[in-house]
Amino acid sequence: MSRNMLFVITLLVVSVLAGGVAYGMFAVGTMSEFEKSKMYFAASVLAFLAFIFLLAMIFYALGPEPSQPSTESSGKTIFDACVKVIPPLVTLIIGFYFGASQNNPSLPTVANASTTAAHTTGK
Repeated sequence: MSRNMLFVITLLVVSVLAGGVAYGMFAVGTMSEFEKSKMYFAASVLAFLAFIFLLAMIFYALGPEPSQPSTESSGKTIFDACVKVIPPLVTLIIGFYFGASQNNPSLPTVANASTTAAHTTGK
């Protein structure tokens, strides 16, 4: 089996798998809970970035060789760009959606702050 045929077959298999994952994630429909819908959105964005990175790895490993030995292959250029761009995007999404808790018990709420102030002043 030639390298180009292996490249095309790998792209087709990965595309079908990514399409199945995308269909499963987006076929959920409207959700009643806002937090759950945020998690599904974050998961789908992360899955999309993983798919892009997987395609970059396939292009790098199985893509066409450069025509001149002194130049880099286009797959290496795409892979290097993805290595620089995708990790900051992933950490940004994870930090935004999972970094801060909405119900932090150590932070006083507005009602607790006014009650605490009244108890400390003696009123």
